[in-house]
Amino acid sequence: GYGKTTLLTDWARARGIQVGWYSLTEMDLSASRFYQHFVAALQALFPTFGLESMAMVADLNRGEGSVAQFAATVVNELADHVRDDFVFVLDDYHLVDQDEEINLFVSYFVQHTSSACHVVLSSRTLLSLPDLDLMVARSQVSGLDYEELAFRPDEIQSLAHRRFHHELSLDQATALTERAEGWITGLLLSANLRHWLMGDEVRVLRATGIDLYTYFAQQVLDKQAPAVRDFLLKTSLFDEFDAEFCSAIFGEDPGDASMDLEAILDYVRRNNLFVSAVGRYGEQVRYHGLFQDFAREKFIQEQPQEVEQLATRLAASYAADQRWEHAYQLFTRLDDIPSQVAFLDRHGRAMLRAGQMQLLARWLGDLPQLVRFDHPSLIALHGAALVSTGATDYGVSILSQVESTLTPDVHDPLRLQVLVFRSAGLRMLGRYDEALADAENALRLAQQVDGRVDAAELAGAVALSHRLKGLVLLMTGKSDPMPWLYKALTGYQSLKNAHDSAVVSMEIGLAYLTTGNFLQAQPWLEGAADTWTHLHNVAGQANVLNNLGYLHYLRGEYQASAVALIKALQAARRSGYRRLEAYIISGLADLMLNIGFDQEAVVVYQRAKTLAKRVNERFLILYIELAETTLAWQLADQEAAYENLNRAGQLVLNRDSDYEWSLYRLTVGRFYVATGKPDDALEPLHDAVEHLSVGNRSIDLVVAQLYLALALAEADPSAGRTTLAQAVANAAAAEYYPHFVAVATREKGPLTALANSVQFGPARDLPAQIQSFEDESVALRKALRTELFETLDLPDAHTPRLVFCGFGRPEVSVAGNRITSSQWTVTAARDMFFCLLAHPAGLSKEEIGLIFWPDCTIKQLKTRFKNTLYRLRSALPEDVILFDNETYYFNQKLDYTYDVESFLALSERARATNDLHAKTKLLRAALDLYQGPYLMGVDLAWVLGERERLQQVFIDLGLQLASLSLESDQASDALTYCERVLAEDSTLEEAHRLAMRVHAAMGNRNEIANQYARCCAALLDEIGVDPSPQTVSLYERLMS
Repeated sequence: GYGKTTLLTDWARARGIQVGWYSLTEMDLSASRFYQHFVAALQALFPTFGLESMAMVADLNRGEGSVAQFAATVVNELADHVRDDFVFVLDDYHLVDQDEEINLFVSYFVQHTSSACHVVLSSRTLLSLPDLDLMVARSQVSGLDYEELAFRPDEIQSLAHRRFHHELSLDQATALTERAEGWITGLLLSANLRHWLMGDEVRVLRATGIDLYTYFAQQVLDKQAPAVRDFLLKTSLFDEFDAEFCSAIFGEDPGDASMDLEAILDYVRRNNLFVSAVGRYGEQVRYHGLFQDFAREKFIQEQPQEVEQLATRLAASYAADQRWEHAYQLFTRLDDIPSQVAFLDRHGRAMLRAGQMQLLARWLGDLPQLVRFDHPSLIALHGAALVSTGATDYGVSILSQVESTLTPDVHDPLRLQVLVFRSAGLRMLGRYDEALADAENALRLAQQVDGRVDAAELAGAVALSHRLKGLVLLMTGKSDPMPWLYKALTGYQSLKNAHDSAVVSMEIGLAYLTTGNFLQAQPWLEGAADTWTHLHNVAGQANVLNNLGYLHYLRGEYQASAVALIKALQAARRSGYRRLEAYIISGLADLMLNIGFDQEAVVVYQRAKTLAKRVNERFLILYIELAETTLAWQLADQEAAYENLNRAGQLVLNRDSDYEWSLYRLTVGRFYVATGKPDDALEPLHDAVEHLSVGNRSIDLVVAQLYLALALAEADPSAGRTTLAQAVANAAAAEYYPHFVAVATREKGPLTALANSVQFGPARDLPAQIQSFEDESVALRKALRTELFETLDLPDAHTPRLVFCGFGRPEVSVAGNRITSSQWTVTAARDMFFCLLAHPAGLSKEEIGLIFWPDCTIKQLKTRFKNTLYRLRSALPEDVILFDNETYYFNQKLDYTYDVESFLALSERARATNDLHAKTKLLRAALDLYQGPYLMGVDLAWVLGERERLQQVFIDLGLQLASLSLESDQASDALTYCERVLAEDSTLEEAHRLAMRVHAAMGNRNEIANQYARCCAALLDEIGVDPSPQTVSLYERLMS
């Protein structure tokens, strides 16, 4: 009642800034409703924003994802759509301030949103945001309290004059201020100036409570016509309403038949009976909270039976529109626990189907425990909601308690619900046998309760049971999961459930992927990706991209794999999907390990494991422990390898999953082979081969066979050759053969000897394929180094063996040593090398001759070419320049870096990205590489054209970076880039104009004039012209 909202609306209007507004009500205490309306309020201001955030809200409602994911999605999507400053008001925040989850979200949003967003929280109470003290310390917060909002004497005089046409003396105004403590509502409620002079009444009103209610009764309610009075009481149960909604609930006009609802509502509006217009066009109204509380209490006192009947009809209307918060809040306000129980029992399963697990779990958890115990159906609903929202252990425990109370062998629909959701929880906990039993029992029971359960509910339970059975079979490898996953997909499609259809499509693709059927896997994964894109579900896109990255990885398509995994990581981080982020980072570590970034892979696996432990992702923790075991022995750290293996063993002791046990046994065998104990390796490797053969895990099976061959080779060479031949033959027939070769490369020495002893078959080709992969790995490391290291924020301590500098004076270094002029002998040898660098497709002897010795005879050319090439090859390692098919070319597979090549690559990446932060970073990196004109001092014809092209690229990049720096208020940086561009071309008017704008932004009029003078002088001296009209116009505008 201090005028907070009025003050904010006036302030927003006066500022002329864009304002988003969210007026909170009691029902917004539901986190899911708060999130949806939070996004909608921003969406009203920025219509292109919100698709990804709304999709994340739907995920949260289903119990998927986390508040941190949602917050990250909102912040990142808002940054993509908003550049200009705006204000976002959360009005009456005290109504939700007691919700810890909402406070965590708002705190994260305030701290991480872009500097363009300014958040205003209005509240009747002090805020309890978790990091408020920290934000205050950082000077990120300012505010007004009730003392500053209280009306001063001069403001009361002004208000009396403007609103009531009454002149108050300063003494009268001061007395009113002291008596009312500046509380404007206490002064306005009387609406009569004579009351203003009755200090005692104002002081009573200031206390609110029952005395304020007495005022409402005597001065407002009891003065109305009976029909209006009845209308005010009945509609006090409503949240937002219009005449049409009232008619639907009442069934007929209340009270005096001579007054219709439209007329009553119009009267209420005109007489300002404590209503505010709501909705985009003000088509509905809602009451002021103080008056609504009073009127509702009065209605309950006077007409309790009518309250019950009206509440029942109102709740039914809300539930029919899936406005469950409105319905439940109605019974909560009335403190009507029996109606709450009946509502949850009737609509709880529909809320589960609609993905409102979080909301349902909170409501059920808020019920008194004794009430829940009297209703097994509510306990089961609570367990199902807990399983769906991540409280898996507790949810499974509750469901088991309910199941134990049900009569055995009775076909109870409640048992179906318990079995399905308990199966889901058990699968998440890794208790696969129990999960499979529950899923199969649920499918049998579904046939027996058909006709006694809602058709959509039954179809959803059956589809989920099919899916759970398929996933358990996929993980355990006990039988083919595909028929069950296909049945689940059919079920979800019949229900028109796009979300779960996409989930199952992805799982089908993953099932094909894990069994090595890539041709089948790819279309399923791409189809799921299309669905997630259509649904604007960033987390879903991240999941599919991760799987597509894995597919490319197995095919040996490492660049495509890196692209997919990096996009997946960006999407996972964008949506705050920490669990998936851990999987993706682990996948990137696998890729880095395969192509030879061993030391870096150690760091990346550690990061993935830290995340996996944080989200308690048991399978991934096991997988990384096993991967680290392999990496440790390859780095000759047997102690670390043993410790990793021991920790992995602790995770598989219960042997719940044949697949997990197989991976562990395979790694044990590999460890023994690597440590020179082939006899000890035989038993675990035979065990792994046996289990992997049954589970149709062909990708892992051929690796197990490979190591079994190595273990057998010493004691039984014949068996070793046979096993190797079988492993290579199986792998060579599959699309994952490149991955098999990459694994085999780690055992190059012993495998080469064993493969050479095989008389025929694809195993004979394995040594050559290993050598080919080793050669390709050098080029892959070079191609992927920058993007991988930047994405994962890794320090790049590696210095390539060959370093070429084309900007400024041309230089070549080998192993850190610069090649001197004496080593080149003649500059033509150095220039020929850079010419071949500039022509990656290569040049023939004749083409090189035309470039360097156009006037020579054929005989002279032959001599000069032979001598120059000899000096070039003498100065550089012999594998640098290759000759093939009458063409000389630079060997791009070498470990090298070339500043010109890197400059152009950074330029292209900057052009391709829409992320302003990333673009700025890439542009800076590119400009840092430009250390002068291309091949300074070399004036051959082929150099001049390339020099001019690269200079123009530099100028374009410099102007882009200067503009971005100016837009982000980094004026000094912008000026530096303008000066660098002008150092290349002093007549470039665009750079001069940009520099003048920078000086203007810095408020430096003298420098604007000086810059303009420098522009005029350069144009006159260099090309003899005056500045263009565009430059003159800008100068005059800035100076005026």
